[in-house]
Amino acid sequence: MNDQMADRKDFLNMKESRANVKEVFCKSLNKKIYVKEMGAMDQESLTSDSIVFFEGKDGEQLWKHDTSGIKLKYLVRVLCNKKGDRLFKNDEFELLADKSADLISELHALAKKANDAPTENLEKNSSTDQEGGSLSD
Repeated sequence: MNDQMADRKDFLNMKESRANVKEVFCKSLNKKIYVKEMGAMDQESLTSDSIVFFEGKDGEQLWKHDTSGIKLKYLVRVLCNKKGDRLFKNDEFELLADKSADLISELHALAKKANDAPTENLEKNSSTDQEGGSLSD
């Protein structure tokens, strides 16, 4: 174990992991697709896109998770070309909304597998009525 402390320079010189692009085959499309590892900012924006703020009975500011469209919101952040350039912007997830559920489920499973994450992570808290709490908590 190294006893040296990391400093700013060490963090800024870390290798970029977002460029990790994987080629996978999508049976529904009968084509290869590229998915990339989700970067920190994409993860943060996905989280913030699933939070809805509302006013409680006593006027306090509350929030809850709204995971409607979460697979679509995830896919627009990881579908990419061979170089790792995203195919969609965050707000373009609705362009995928009319695609078949089977296709979206397959793409989501492929992307999650390529990102080495359990598929159920984004789905386990999928109730849109789940309250998170107040901002004062």
